[in-house]
Amino acid sequence: GENYAIGVDSDQDHIRKGHVLTSMMKSVDLAVFDAVKSLKEGKFAGGTKVLGVKEQGVHLSPMTYTKDKVPATVLAEIDKVTKAIADGKIVVPSTQDQLKAFKSPTL
Repeated sequence: GENYAIGVDSDQDHIRKGHVLTSMMKSVDLAVFDAVKSLKEGKFAGGTKVLGVKEQGVHLSPMTYTKDKVPATVLAEIDKVTKAIADGKIVVPSTQDQLKAFKSPTL
């Protein structure tokens, strides 16, 4: 059988071509750009800023070497769930208690 891994933080699909199914990417570049831009415009404020799916702060890699191994129906479902998260129809749990109580809505 095939063995697959999922990368994290950056696109790691190239590390073991065809075996890193996808990577969950953090757009640190976007966060830094936004911070510098707000500082330049005199609008910078300290504190916590969350860049999630809606803000394109986190996303899946393009699956360069594995997309052909994933059925089109699964890719379509991933797109549907991603849109539902961005639209606020699915709220991703951020604590253990929220995770335990989480019920995925029917999309």
